[in-house]
Amino acid sequence: MKTARFFTIAALATSLVACNDAAESEAATGAAQEVKEVAEAVTYPVSAQSGHVAWIGFKTNVDWSHNGTIQVKDGEFKVKDGELVGGNFTIDMKTIRPLDLEEGTENYTNLVGHLESPDFFETSAYPTATFEITNVSKVQGGAASHEVQGNLTMKDTTNNITFPANIQVTDGVVSFKTPEFSINRTKWNVMFRSSGIEGVMKDDLIDDYIKLSVDLTAQK
Repeated sequence: MKTARFFTIAALATSLVACNDAAESEAATGAAQEVKEVAEAVTYPVSAQSGHVAWIGFKTNVDWSHNGTIQVKDGEFKVKDGELVGGNFTIDMKTIRPLDLEEGTENYTNLVGHLESPDFFETSAYPTATFEITNVSKVQGGAASHEVQGNLTMKDTTNNITFPANIQVTDGVVSFKTPEFSINRTKWNVMFRSSGIEGVMKDDLIDDYIKLSVDLTAQK
């Protein structure tokens, strides 16, 4: 009976950790790429009210996570012949907020303060992050209509990432929505309690991967 109970508990613990599958959806990441101008493209402004970036962060070895949003400050999408061909948007890192904690509580305030601190995104020195599109291509089948490549600059580092997106251009509006994908935060020098830091207890490790999804609209 004790043996059966042990295996049941072990299986449950394994399933909880396995729920964190962020590494499997990591966006292909490489060196920053040139951003090319497209002649005769029409500009669709992205406003502060147009959408956000959603995030989920995890601990690596225990069932612990937080999820929230970061607001987009501004930007623009470039459209030519009815297709998205370029653009950029700026993320206001000072608007990073959890959705799973009640606003105004001590836990909420502490988490926001920690995420804004030098341990994570150091928003006093780096108040914004930016994404600049370097390529957009159509894909057939799957959960997305397009594949998007672009330079993500966060803190003092720029990497080019590739992720799926559902993009529609209709009636003077660009809709830009992504399925969940993940990035490895350490590639942008966000190292707090990373697996690459020596001396961190196993249960205290914060996962290197952050899940993201983008939901934006732009209107001509």
